[in-house]
Amino acid sequence: DNKVISSKDLAGKIVVLHFWDYDSEPLTEPYGQVGYLDFLSNKRKRYGIEVIGVATNESFADPAKTTGALRSVRKLREFMNLGYPIATDDGTLVAKFGDPRKLGAKLPLWVVIDPEGKIAHYHVGFYAIKPDEGLRPLDEAVMKQIKTK
Repeated sequence: DNKVISSKDLAGKIVVLHFWDYDSEPLTEPYGQVGYLDFLSNKRKRYGIEVIGVATNESFADPAKTTGALRSVRKLREFMNLGYPIATDDGTLVAKFGDPRKLGAKLPLWVVIDPEGKIAHYHVGFYAIKPDEGLRPLDEAVMKQIKTK
């Protein structure tokens, strides 16, 4: 939606960031684990949790490619009917958290930030999923922050 998400807007909140490697086409299953993240976002929304998906690719730094890339990100958000915002990153933001790709690992990267702005949970790669438990380790990290808030 071309809105800027500022760190001031997130101050004092528990924030979940989900960095994923943006690839415009085609949309292929399993679409990462965004469906499970959307479920967690809706389940914990009443606690004021902020969930933000972050599509990450160097192409976002190129103004000539940005419009098409944003359209594709919006398409994924609409296709998956996601209730949380998706931001774009040219690699600058993920680098501030420690880009796992610099060490040969792959995205996704999951980061939970506590209300004081400190990293409370950091996970590289996909979570092992049991369909009836979803993103349990991530949910446990979020609940730990809720209980200490």
